[in-house]
Amino acid sequence: MSVCSGQNHFLAVNSPKFLKHKSIEEEEYSMAYTINDECINCAACADTCPVDAISEQGDVHVIDAATCTDCGACVDSCPVAAIEAP
Repeated sequence: MSVCSGQNHFLAVNSPKFLKHKSIEEEEYSMAYTINDECINCAACADTCPVDAISEQGDVHVIDAATCTDCGACVDSCPVAAIEAP
């Protein structure tokens, strides 16, 4: 649920453990998947990602936490198993 009040934007975070409001600026993005140092920069993961959350940065690819939906499509596409869950 989101609540908009004037210029202050808030996100309501519902959890069995707590009910808390955070501003969008304070909202932290967490992701289940990361790309480790085994990445060979083949772009298979980026080609598979349905939300274009993976991009090339230097010699490796990285996952944008703000865009990633944690669908896991990238995991099976990686030929060197460089994508892992924490």
